[in-house]
Amino acid sequence: MPSSQDLVLDPSAVASAVGRFVQALGARAADRLEATLFAQGGVARLFSLEDAVARAWPGDVAKELVWSREDLHGRGPELRFRAFDADGALLAQESYAVGALKSAEPARG
Repeated sequence: MPSSQDLVLDPSAVASAVGRFVQALGARAADRLEATLFAQGGVARLFSLEDAVARAWPGDVAKELVWSREDLHGRGPELRFRAFDADGALLAQESYAVGALKSAEPARG
């Protein structure tokens, strides 16, 4: 079984997680969206999330994107969403694993 050090952020998994949250939210009109990416590495990781969220929620939905390097107790990269209505009531909340196994580096000889 792979450890958390064997996992890296998978951009296609980020896009998939955004799509799954859109489905979980359904027809409920979100006024504000929070997306927290728990992953190690460079800020470029947050840009893939920003792009996917902007495509899924264009327009007037307020978006708060957070990049956290918090230890997830051995789990790999994770993406957490919360959506709120105009009165601040929680509409939906979901978490998704967005890690992929690191590719093996070629042996140097």
